[in-house]
Amino acid sequence: MEKIRAFKNWWDNTLWYHYKWHIIAGLFVVFCILYTVISDIGSVDPDYCVAYVGNSTNTEIVEQVMSESFKDEIKDLNEDEQKYLFVKSLLFGMEELKTQPMYVQQFDIDIISGQNPLYIMDADLYEFLKGREVFEPIEYNGESYEYIDISDNKLFTDDTNMFKNKYLVKRIKVAGEEKEDFYKEKVEITEKIIKKVLANH
Repeated sequence: MEKIRAFKNWWDNTLWYHYKWHIIAGLFVVFCILYTVISDIGSVDPDYCVAYVGNSTNTEIVEQVMSESFKDEIKDLNEDEQKYLFVKSLLFGMEELKTQPMYVQQFDIDIISGQNPLYIMDADLYEFLKGREVFEPIEYNGESYEYIDISDNKLFTDDTNMFKNKYLVKRIKVAGEEKEDFYKEKVEITEKIIKKVLANH
C-alpha cells in the first residue's frame, strides 16, 4: 500500500506536474501512428479505376458487374495478391449539373487527376459534358467510336436496369500521365476492356 501511495505521489507531484504536456503530446502522436497503421491495414489499393458519372445511388452494382465481367482483364499491378477494380462515383444529375457549377468542377478535377481511363456515364450527362473536350474516340479494329452504348451490352446486365442509357467513354490523356507507375499496363487493361465490351455488343 505504501508503494502505491509513493507512486501516486511521484506521478502527481513530479511526473505529471512537470511533464503533463509532454505526456499529452506523446499520447497524441502514438494515437496518430496507431490510427494510420490500422487504416492502412484495412485499406485495399486498387489495381485499376473506372468512374461512374450519373444520378443513380446504386453504384455498388457498377463495381460488382465491372469486377465480375473484367476479372480476367485486370492485373495485380501492385502485387498485393488481389485483383481489385475500383469504381469511383461522381453522383449528380442534369439539373444539378446545369445549376450548380461545383459539379462541373468536381468532374474537371477528376479528369485532371488522371486516375480513371474509362467513364460510365448517363447518356444525357455525356451529351452535356462532351463539349469540354475531355474525351477521345475509342479506336478498335480500324473503327472509331465516340462512345459505346452499353444499354444492351451482354456484359452489363442486372435486374435493376442500372446500365440503361449509359455510355462507356474514354478520357483524353493527361499531361505527364505516361510517367506514372504502371501507365503501360493500365493502357493495356483499358484496351482489353474495350475489346471485350465491343465483342459483346
